[in-house]
Amino acid sequence: MNLDKIFQLYDYPRRDLYDIRVYLARLLEIIEMQAFEAAICSAVFIALAVMRMVAEQHGIDFESQNPKTLAQTFFAYNFYNQEDYEILVTGIDLRDRMMFKQEKLTIDPKLAYQTLEVVQRLFSRVEGEG
Repeated sequence: MNLDKIFQLYDYPRRDLYDIRVYLARLLEIIEMQAFEAAICSAVFIALAVMRMVAEQHGIDFESQNPKTLAQTFFAYNFYNQEDYEILVTGIDLRDRMMFKQEKLTIDPKLAYQTLEVVQRLFSRVEGEG
């Protein structure tokens, strides 16, 4: 068996619309508590769940794409603009550094709010098309 040929499937969380609404409200509370590191990690988790919803609605293969590649695919489909894409990818990078590399980071509060807004805009696509 050639291990170089095995590709990874990414586990995008499956949630319903109600769950996402609750998570977004909680995310705003986390930001208001100034827990910006937790806010970025939470925002990315929510974004991945929303990205799964959008991908399923549009017939996009998502499980074989890592989150940053899927974000790029969504940008190519015009699901968000360049600025939103860059904010989302930055959030994914920061989440990965904090969660997987155990780095201690200081997150700019503005970025936490911007990431929340990007996720809200992407979620509005799901609600509008659902």
